[in-house]
Amino acid sequence: MTRAHWCGVALVGWLVVSIAWSPAPLDGFGEAAKLIVIAAAFAYGATLESIWSVVTGATFGIALSSIVATAQWYGFEGIEQTTHAFPAGLFYNHNRLAEAAVLVGVALIALRRFVWLPFLLPSIVLPQARGALLAAGVVMVALLLWRRRTFDRFVILMILFWLLVLAALTAPQWRSAALDERLILWSYAINNMTWLGHGLGSFSGATDVFLGNGIDASRAEHPHNEYLWLAFEGGIPALAAGIGFALALAKDAAYGRRLFLVFLALAVIACFGMPFHDPASILFSALCAGALARNNDCFRFPAYDGGSALRPRMAAVPAE
Repeated sequence: MTRAHWCGVALVGWLVVSIAWSPAPLDGFGEAAKLIVIAAAFAYGATLESIWSVVTGATFGIALSSIVATAQWYGFEGIEQTTHAFPAGLFYNHNRLAEAAVLVGVALIALRRFVWLPFLLPSIVLPQARGALLAAGVVMVALLLWRRRTFDRFVILMILFWLLVLAALTAPQWRSAALDERLILWSYAINNMTWLGHGLGSFSGATDVFLGNGIDASRAEHPHNEYLWLAFEGGIPALAAGIGFALALAKDAAYGRRLFLVFLALAVIACFGMPFHDPASILFSALCAGALARNNDCFRFPAYDGGSALRPRMAAVPAE
């Protein structure tokens, strides 16, 4: 068990305990089941000798969706999707396709397998998902500054960038229906936070946030910001455990710190979307997180060394 494992256990454990005061316990149990699946993916990723097999499989999957998305761009409507205005490949939702494609693309960049990137580009570009494109841009800036060993400049640029985003969200000429909906959700989540949270499943199961679209009203299931979701349902303890997990993962990274760029992209997407509730995005990220923690390094290599030391002795015993 690494520090990342313990922080992850604390986070999942607290969220499961919070079902006790959730106004929607059945929804909480559903969310808890998903958290256990994510935790299992993290634990499995920590036992892999190499994450490359996972990235390869994900690349082929996204490449297949790229073919479908390209056909949809030219008018193909044989697969159901949320809107035919933006290709969604096999993901039904165009935002989820782009977000998963960006995460896999960042992993390819981290592993220096650039030759596979063209197969992902249609899934990244054609859906025109602003959050995913923003995450890709942030990772590119981080890579450029990282190569020059000026990561502190990147922090400054990020602060300035988020100030620009805040200005864009509040400026009338930059606002759209999607941004207006998010502002309603974010305001609701912030204004109704508590120290211990409302309990797992409370936002989707018991809140009454209705978004009018001029014709009817739709009920929101998530605040479209995973940090606000975590704070709303789990309170300060969940936020603290989540931050601790991220810091521990960065500290314990044994596979290669460049792979941590996947979580930089995930962190940006989480500001505007719901990647923690998208199976493709969160399970791929969980496997990568496990590979970064690599608790197998704590026992595989010592066991191997011990076995190697035993072999000469075992071979010598019959001779004696």
